[in-house]
This record gives sequence, C-alpha cells and structure tokens, in this order.
Amino acid sequence: MKVITVKINGEERQMPAKGTIRTLAVDLGLNPETVLFVVNGVLQPEDYRLQDGDEVEVVSVVSGG
Repeated sequence: MKVITVKINGEERQMPAKGTIRTLAVDLGLNPETVLFVVNGVLQPEDYRLQDGDEVEVVSVVSGG
C-alpha cells in the first residue's frame, strides 16, 4: 500500500495514499462537524483527497452567544 506524508498542525504523519480529510478526522478521533481543515492555506471539504506533502491545519469551530 502506498503511503503519503502530510503535516498536521506542524507534525508529520503518514497515512494511506488515497486518504481524505474524513479519513484523517476519524484517524485523529475528531468529529468532522466540530473542526475545519485548512490544507495548504485553503479551507477544504471532507472529501478532499490529501496529497503527499500537504500541510493541514485543524481548526476547532467555536460557537456561542
């Protein structure tokens, strides 16, 4: 199985080559509905397929009144 390396919040991590943001969220134990994923400076949807060398920032969604 081919593996890619992505940087998540500054930390390198390996994952399957056909992984998506949704896959990454599950691997990290995150609920995709409570976080946003910014890849290489651009907000991406859950079905975005990660590429080798991508830099991902996981941003918590905060709501309140």
